[in-house]
Amino acid sequence: MSIFTDILQIKKPDKDLLESLLASYESLAKARGFEVKREGKTLFFKGERISAILRIEFGGRKDFFDTITYMNANPAEYKVLVVSSNARALPMEAAYTVLKKKLLVKERWMIIDIEGNKQPMYINWGPSQENARVPPVPPSRHPAAGNQQSEPEAESRPEAGPSVEVQPLERDPYREYAERAQRRESRRGKQVKRERKKMIYGAPDERKEQD
Repeated sequence: MSIFTDILQIKKPDKDLLESLLASYESLAKARGFEVKREGKTLFFKGERISAILRIEFGGRKDFFDTITYMNANPAEYKVLVVSSNARALPMEAAYTVLKKKLLVKERWMIIDIEGNKQPMYINWGPSQENARVPPVPPSRHPAAGNQQSEPEAESRPEAGPSVEVQPLERDPYREYAERAQRRESRRGKQVKRERKKMIYGAPDERKEQD
């Protein structure tokens, strides 16, 4: 088992979400023999053969893009982004689109929904693993799943269960957001126009509307 398989086994804690998750991931990495450095909500893992960055982001859209920019600017072979489908940020599918089709990242990325509502997504994990999803692993409250000292093989992939190919995105999420925003602006403009109109009452045959 690789450290990435073990990361998938760590579940959402009952309280102190951010701090508890960081402590669990840090404990796991140290048990695997990695040197761990923490900066805010980011953990840097350094081993003899591989390096990795793990960052947790539960904020809004600005936080989401700041996180992607931050992770993309820091070199590492593996990058793990932990998000929540309950947070008011962009969905995992949008993160995938930004990383793969906008930023054209070369590193291996894994995006995890800590709520367990969505399957993990992978980028640059090999032809047979691209866009693969891994079924949720059984719930575990153990702070660090596994205590092996050896590091994972560089080409290893999480094996939490049989993979299922993800259907390609039919539409660019950003195009959908733009279209929805345009429709909202259109409705807002019509509403303002209606509010500006005043009814002028005179004789029945003279009733009219005036801007």
